[in-house]
Amino acid sequence: MSFVALRRNGVAEAGQNAPAKRRAFRKLTVWSAGTLVFAVFAAGCIDRLSAPPAVLPAATSAADAEDNWVPADEPVRQFGFEADPAAAYDVRLNTASGGRMDTLSLGRFGAADGYSRLTVYRPGDEALPTSSLFVDMARRASDAGFAVLRDAVPFAFQTRFGAFEAAEIMVSDGKVNTSCLGFRRAAVGEPVLIDGFTCGDQTPDAARTACLIDGLRLASADEDPTLQAFFAPSTQQPTLCPTDPPAVAEAPSAQTEPAPLPPERRAGRWRHRVVR
Repeated sequence: MSFVALRRNGVAEAGQNAPAKRRAFRKLTVWSAGTLVFAVFAAGCIDRLSAPPAVLPAATSAADAEDNWVPADEPVRQFGFEADPAAAYDVRLNTASGGRMDTLSLGRFGAADGYSRLTVYRPGDEALPTSSLFVDMARRASDAGFAVLRDAVPFAFQTRFGAFEAAEIMVSDGKVNTSCLGFRRAAVGEPVLIDGFTCGDQTPDAARTACLIDGLRLASADEDPTLQAFFAPSTQQPTLCPTDPPAVAEAPSAQTEPAPLPPERRAGRWRHRVVR
């Protein structure tokens, strides 16, 4: 009789403890799942932090492959800067598609007087990459043996060739990091594309960069109607850069009357004038 009672009491106690055990099991399952999710998330973050810098996008077709771009043996100078017609010049040709890149360089990278690099790109049959400004600047810097470390928020400015997209970038040659302004012509599907970057002790402003671009001149079009139309004055915007060289004051001759003396200083302060 007592054995049956004890047996029944044990069964009753086990039935009463079952809900508590189920709750504990559910808590353990939720905790384990949360720990697993956190571990996967942490592993992904560590993988991103330790991953190497992003590489340039792969070519989308055989004609886009970098191996197809080769230096021209005897390049014809098609473009020049108005300020320096003898700027360093090199040409690369796409042997598969007929594309052409003419690159002009001014100054020396890291020098106090600045460095500029501008590329005029005539696409052939290759597919044009739809990439960001940063990726385009990374390509141009890589062509010169440099690397782009970081960039800022892009903005727009005007030139006589239309609107350009630009952003401050940090360019490095492995020894020197220099502040630059990267730029590209904000036009899709155009037969002539222009991009590059200008550098200095301080990041060049948009006005200085616009004057550099506005100074691009056509030296030889080789009877190319596309280039002739692109550089035709009627198709361009007015430039804000000075077109005439500043006047040089001539030395006074012996017959020239002496310049009047400045007015005497009276009580108070000098009278300032604004020369317009």
